[in-house]
Amino acid sequence: MQRTLFALLFAATLVSCASTGGEEFQVTPQRPTVSSDTNTTAQGTLELEAGGAFDPGDSFDSPMLLKYGSGESTEVVLGVSPLRWVDRPGDDGLGFGDLQLGARHRFMEASDRGPAGAVLGLVKLPTAREEDGLGTGELDASLAGILTQDLDGYVGTFYYSLDFLGDPTGGTDLGHTLALAGSLPPLGKLGGFGELSMRYVRPLDDEVLSWLMGATYTVSPSLVFDAAVAFGLTSDAPDAVLIFGLTRNFGRVGRR
Repeated sequence: MQRTLFALLFAATLVSCASTGGEEFQVTPQRPTVSSDTNTTAQGTLELEAGGAFDPGDSFDSPMLLKYGSGESTEVVLGVSPLRWVDRPGDDGLGFGDLQLGARHRFMEASDRGPAGAVLGLVKLPTAREEDGLGTGELDASLAGILTQDLDGYVGTFYYSLDFLGDPTGGTDLGHTLALAGSLPPLGKLGGFGELSMRYVRPLDDEVLSWLMGATYTVSPSLVFDAAVAFGLTSDAPDAVLIFGLTRNFGRVGRR
C-alpha cells in the first residue's frame, strides 16, 4: 500500500510541473514555513504542495500536502511524507512517514479594521515505523489560530497552535507552537519571506527556536517554486535545514 501511495504522489508531482491549458487558479502556498496563513485553496480545486527538507548528515524529509477547496473559505487537507531518512547508529532509518488529515476555515476576512482570521485542525496518524526512528508511533492532534494582515503587499502572519502529542511511554504531552511570519511585495516573479518560530513541549522541556528565510519564484498563477534555509537558535533545533519545493493548483476537480 505504501509503495502504491508513493507512486501516486510521485506521479502527481510530475504532473504538477507540467503546463496545463484552460482556466488557472491562484495558488495558496502554505510551505515551507512552520506556520501557515489564512488563505484557503480556491473552491472546487485541487492543490498540491511538495518538496524536500535536508538536514545535512542527519535527516531528509519529503512532505507533501494535497488540499481541496471545499468552500469559499474552507479547505480539507491530506498530508504525507513518502520518503524519510534519519541517521541512526547502525542501520539508518529509511521509509514512509506519518499521514496527516485536517481542515482550515477562514472565519473572518481582512478589512481596514483588522486582519483575516482562520482556524486549522490537524490529526497525525502514526503510519511511520517507530522502530526505524521515522515516527513516534503515537496519535497526535493540533488546533491552531491564525491572523494574517496584508498592507500594500507586505503580509504578516501570527500563528499559534496547541499540540496534543502522544507519549510512547504513556499519556499525552502538551506542546505549543508560536510563529511570526512575513513576506515582501513581489519583485517581478520573485518574492521573499521570513519566519521566527518556537516549539515547546511539556513536560519534556524541549524547546526548538528557529529562524527561516527564503524566496519564491512564480512560474504562473497556478505554479510557485520555493527555496529556504532554516537556522536553529537553540540546542534542540537543527543547525541548518535546506528546504525546497513547489505549490501547484490543478484546477477544478472533474472539469473537462
